[in-house]
Amino acid sequence: MIDKIVTILKKNDIDAWKIILSQTEGAQGYYIQDNLEMIRNQNSIEIDLTVYKDFEEGENKFRGSMRINLFPTMTDQEIDEKIKLAIKGSLSVKNKWFPLTKNNDNDLNLKFPPVQLDKKNIFDWITTIGKDLFSHKSSDITFNATEIFISKINYTFLNSEGVNHTHTKYSGLIELVTTATGSSGEEIELFNLLEFSDYSKDWLDNKVKTQIESTLDRTKTIQLPILTDIPVIIKRTAIREFFSYFYMKSNARTIFEGMSNYEEDKTIQNGNGDPLTITILPYLERSHFNKLIDDDGVITKPINIINKGKVSHIISDIQFGTYLNKEITGKCYNIKVEPGSMKQTDYEKAPYLEAVEFSDFSMDSITGDFGSEIRLAYYYDGREKIAVTGGSITGKISTVIDSISLSENIITDDGYMGPEFIYLKGIHIAGSK
Repeated sequence: MIDKIVTILKKNDIDAWKIILSQTEGAQGYYIQDNLEMIRNQNSIEIDLTVYKDFEEGENKFRGSMRINLFPTMTDQEIDEKIKLAIKGSLSVKNKWFPLTKNNDNDLNLKFPPVQLDKKNIFDWITTIGKDLFSHKSSDITFNATEIFISKINYTFLNSEGVNHTHTKYSGLIELVTTATGSSGEEIELFNLLEFSDYSKDWLDNKVKTQIESTLDRTKTIQLPILTDIPVIIKRTAIREFFSYFYMKSNARTIFEGMSNYEEDKTIQNGNGDPLTITILPYLERSHFNKLIDDDGVITKPINIINKGKVSHIISDIQFGTYLNKEITGKCYNIKVEPGSMKQTDYEKAPYLEAVEFSDFSMDSITGDFGSEIRLAYYYDGREKIAVTGGSITGKISTVIDSISLSENIITDDGYMGPEFIYLKGIHIAGSK
């Protein structure tokens, strides 16, 4: 199929092109409570083609582009017609000219480290993971409509500059819904998506135990009271979303489009909090964000974007890095944050709110506003720790960054390695009563 597309591309007047091919062999397991109702296989081929057309207006040179999807069932004539339409459409896109990634054979012999998922059939993994998960069932907890997806993906990237790279990766997803019944008979439910690129029973055990504990604690909650002037501790999945702000502000595209004022050596902290040091990584154990090369064929590598409270590097893809005259780093998505100085016992001496489960924690990468409704938190009033739900928290990066404190303990979760918790002052807490 690829050879056919390349042959047709060469017959058309195209200045440049790139193809991303993903061949997926997948298995999907559907459970009702702990009973496997169905395993379905999923085999698919996705062909993503981008064509580029160069043109000039006066002394300005532009590179228009158009991205299309092709399908294995298409005839030569159908492919040719769609490519011609894409060429025509690309002329309406007026991007400043930029190069494509060039071939370097020595750099493209890349592979992910060996994974457990490669040791047996993906259909067998569905039942293995299900068995491990449901070993945690008890009379207090019900697992509802669990879904387990495992995919083995053969990924190929090639372009008109001679880059031709292939590697294999895995992608896994568990939709985990746990329910419990409160003292007054109401049913409490928690929903989580667990994404992974390799499997570990210890990892799953930890995830399931944590969710079970949170679900049971939800049955004991009271409504979040109105609180003022107390610190907020953020834990679990919201932490990566919080630090995604610095990823976006350090991105060449957001800088070029005027949505970020970050530049090398810019100081972003001026207070007494823990200085931030943040690195973007191509690979973290089990992360579904892992990338050997980015979508332009640039080999990914670690990028230290913030060093002790100062911007140190800009994340530069080939298009916007060229515009800003920056070193082309490629784009990868795992976030590593260096630990801070705080122990949990340091904040347990005065009232605080420890938020662990959110409905949908969100971060505005432009304004730095963040927040969410609370599904589960723990309020310490100075005497006892109380499970609470309802209400919300909101904050702004510019308000909290100078006094931020980070835990000295490190965790590794999907796409994140860094402090176990973030301690923030200046957060608005909206109680539900």
